[in-house]
Amino acid sequence: MNILELKDVKIVNSLFFKTEDITFSVKKGESICIVGPSGCGKTTILRSIAGFVNIVDGEINYNGDLISTSTFHVPPENRRIGMVFQEPSLFPHLTIIQNIQAGLLKYDKNDIEQNKIIYDLISRMNLNNLLTKYPHEVSGGEQQRTALIRSIVSKPNLLLMDEPFSSLDFELREKLCDELKSILAFYNISSIMVTHDQNDAFAFGDRIIVLNKGRIIQNDNPYNVYHKPNTRFVADFIGSGCFIKGNIVSQDQLKTEILTFKLENQFTNLIGSNVDVLIRPDDVIHERKSKIKAVISKKVFKGAEIMYSLKLANTLEILGLFPSHLNFDIGEQIGIKLEVDHLVAFRSLDDYDERVI
Repeated sequence: MNILELKDVKIVNSLFFKTEDITFSVKKGESICIVGPSGCGKTTILRSIAGFVNIVDGEINYNGDLISTSTFHVPPENRRIGMVFQEPSLFPHLTIIQNIQAGLLKYDKNDIEQNKIIYDLISRMNLNNLLTKYPHEVSGGEQQRTALIRSIVSKPNLLLMDEPFSSLDFELREKLCDELKSILAFYNISSIMVTHDQNDAFAFGDRIIVLNKGRIIQNDNPYNVYHKPNTRFVADFIGSGCFIKGNIVSQDQLKTEILTFKLENQFTNLIGSNVDVLIRPDDVIHERKSKIKAVISKKVFKGAEIMYSLKLANTLEILGLFPSHLNFDIGEQIGIKLEVDHLVAFRSLDDYDERVI
């Protein structure tokens, strides 16, 4: 069952920005993440679903009912859609528990079922000891947890979130992301989260929508978005990686500057084509005895792992992500090998964006 459906939606938010035909749906209990560069339309789409922005074409259906067209618009307060903004926006004169209760159209202290949901969420979000405090007396993370609970207590069918973790440090946002995903799954609430952080998108989303210049470039599960990008833009935007030049020398062989790949399928129509091959950091393996040598030109410590910039003899530079116990010095030469389980290649033309392999 689809909770939400956008069909050929066009949105004009200013003289300089408009979306193309935005079409996607959200299933019951599904979590969607929308990612893309700044100004691509992520928040505008979210605001149009909430009812804060009118659409100029297409339609939006929620729970089987039409809520937006170019001539028909259900007001935000009548959509019964939860919304969490980047900033918690709590009422400063209300305590934490009062802010949470404000998320209900009507709070009845004698309603056993209502109170059960409230205190279950409070327990799950670890706010039990803060209920009588005011927003200025708790941390930013605790304020955001309060805002999330306030949006969930009424058990909306759909929760919209605009960069809900952006002001939090990495460890806290990772923990809160896990907690929120668990809560939404427990209450079977669908959600759409706009984020600029790909780690949040991979951790939270059942599906990721990659947006660019008001157009959906890829709508897929996180695994495919990372390992099977539809276009060069998605390959560049999602994750880290480098392109190495290659040529399809036969119907089942692709030769690059480093090594030759055996192609799983036959590409007779591409024989002789120059291509750019995507190499992810996790495709690069340290192999002491390998004939392929690389010099460490840069390193970034990431805790359990280290991201290395590796310069090969032909001045080609690629990235390698190794366990941090492999602690090499800048300028040191090491042996590497490539283990590319998902070969991704694009034709070497500036105006050709689609993947060919």
